[in-house]
Amino acid sequence: MKIFVDSRIESFLDKLTSVEKARLRRYRKLLEEYGLFLPEPYLKKLGKDLWELRPGNVRILFTGKKDKIIFAHAFY
Repeated sequence: MKIFVDSRIESFLDKLTSVEKARLRRYRKLLEEYGLFLPEPYLKKLGKDLWELRPGNVRILFTGKKDKIIFAHAFY
């Protein structure tokens, strides 16, 4: 799956610690490989087309369809 990241989210992700960035890279790679079939604790479905990627204490909300994922919001 192809992941698209909004520039506002990129600036948040740039401020993460090196450990958080490494965990996020690992989770992102898993998401690209397995898509929306990735199980908890990595991924949680919040609504019809709303998902939460859960690398450590960081939360990334996104929507996804077919072969595309769009990161919409990120927070601690």
